[in-house]
Amino acid sequence: MAFYDYSFLFAFLPMVLAVYYLVPQRLRNLWFLAASLAFYFFADMTFLPVLLLAALVNYFLGYCLAQSQAVRTRKLWLALGIFFNLALLCSFKYLGFFAQTLRLLPPFAQFHAPRAALPIGISFYTFTSMSYLVDLYRGQVQPARSLWDFSAFLTMFPHIVSGPIVRFREIKDQFEHRAFQFSRLTEGIALFFMGFSKKILLADTAGYFCDPLFSLHTPGFLSAWLSALLFSAQIYFDFSGYTDMALGLALLLGFEYPQNFNSPYKAATFTEFWRRWHMTLSRWLRDYLYISLGGNRQGRFRAYLNLMLTMLLGGLWHGASWTFVAWGGYHGLLLAIERALGLRLPPAGKAWRGLRTAFTFIMVSIGWGVFFRARDFSQSLRWIRSMLLLDGLGTMVSWKPLATLLALLVIIFGFKNSWELRKNYRLCWTAFMIICFVMSLVIAYTKGGMPFLYARF
Repeated sequence: MAFYDYSFLFAFLPMVLAVYYLVPQRLRNLWFLAASLAFYFFADMTFLPVLLLAALVNYFLGYCLAQSQAVRTRKLWLALGIFFNLALLCSFKYLGFFAQTLRLLPPFAQFHAPRAALPIGISFYTFTSMSYLVDLYRGQVQPARSLWDFSAFLTMFPHIVSGPIVRFREIKDQFEHRAFQFSRLTEGIALFFMGFSKKILLADTAGYFCDPLFSLHTPGFLSAWLSALLFSAQIYFDFSGYTDMALGLALLLGFEYPQNFNSPYKAATFTEFWRRWHMTLSRWLRDYLYISLGGNRQGRFRAYLNLMLTMLLGGLWHGASWTFVAWGGYHGLLLAIERALGLRLPPAGKAWRGLRTAFTFIMVSIGWGVFFRARDFSQSLRWIRSMLLLDGLGTMVSWKPLATLLALLVIIFGFKNSWELRKNYRLCWTAFMIICFVMSLVIAYTKGGMPFLYARF
């Protein structure tokens, strides 16, 4: 079940909201838990027991950690929690990847590991669980009041599939005390409408023109660059659209999630880009990985090493493939060079900032097209060759993908983002949102929607 499915829009969501606001306050978390488990069951019924196991084990470990006083005992419970979550993630997501890598070595050429499907959202709820345990260990949050509250938090259907990665300490008070606010309701509807329209009208349109280009064996200069730029637009509107819908749904239920997307292509530096793209993941990697490795406290070389390790693991988190690791390393290298040259701060002056923004966008798009979207390194190398004009211009491309790309870039760079527009209640803007939403409903009903890109991770 996806957010753009008619069964979700016209059956599941209305029923959940109706019951949610009719039951007493003390029962809302329990109903929310039931609704989230039902959502996950219809989306991925096979792996619902895995999600329930994660909720039960992490609550128990968190309870034991919070009750322990001795530092050594607390470290033991935390280590058990980290091990459990990483083992859960690796067993489903990385076992085949590790086996495939081992087979490259002659002694393990015949090694095989059992294949397992990837449970929806496992990359997100394992990271969410680990942040809960680490925050408990650091004394930054009190434990959940009950297993039901923690399970409701971990399985929240707005973010279970593709984030954002919400920390318990960010919404703990909202779980215990929240009241209906009309302003939250209107903001939630606005965000959901904008996210839905971005996904169906913009992201899927970019994907419609982008996918055939990536099916070419040797794209040539024009198609290689056009495919990379179109995919940059597709993943931008796909992920920001999902994020808008997730934040909007949370607001409809009385929760305020942290901002997760802030016009990242308007960034003038790579550091700024990562402060704007998937903001909850970037903060997670910084707070729980980069700083834990030592951050920049142990000299410049160690800082660069920690940065590269963080980005390599961040790339691997996105997918069990060496192309994702290369994508993470590519960004780690860009960040390290930028830091070494002292260019982390956004430049002053509109002209200089504009040039830096264009350069950052182009380099980010290369990473998307060459590594992130590629099936393997063979395809990555072909795209690099074509981008460097080593395979000629290639065949002439149609004006339709070019016009689509131009329109999408105008929207990306020329307009405010959804977070900035969520409180815009002017009549013309409201009417425009409703028209776009209705158009999206018609398209989603007649043609269906492409799967969310981040749902694969």
